[in-house]
Amino acid sequence: MKKTMLTADTLDRFEAEFETACYCYEEIKSIEDSAYVANMNKNNHPDWTEDDIYKDFLRVLKIHRIHTFRKEENKEALKERVFAQKKRVTRRLEQLLRSTDSHRKTQLEYKVLDDGEEYVKITYENGLRRCACVTADSDIALIRDVMKVVGY
Repeated sequence: MKKTMLTADTLDRFEAEFETACYCYEEIKSIEDSAYVANMNKNNHPDWTEDDIYKDFLRVLKIHRIHTFRKEENKEALKERVFAQKKRVTRRLEQLLRSTDSHRKTQLEYKVLDDGEEYVKITYENGLRRCACVTADSDIALIRDVMKVVGY
């Protein structure tokens, strides 16, 4: 992450406490912007400490819907949370496709292969199947990749 004199302490603490390898470019940019906003809020609250700034930073991340995963969190629990989140996104995307294109019966299914690769399997009403690789994708990137394969 790109750090400035203003945001370096906040971002260093974030990198120390949370997993950061799972974010795409857009999410990293939002994290950097959130750190900037939180540190600029100190001008409105001169009595804030570094902990107050960091709490505000985490609050701004929630507003931007950036999911955070603590480093000390169990790896299996982390995988389950990510898997559940991606299944929810896939279900919502399937509902969106059905509502926008009712004459096309499209079914989506999120799958994780034995080797760890993640795919969304797209099945059309005529039996045609296509797959979109969504390994290490954020929610937004998953939606973008599936929409490309579907043809939107």
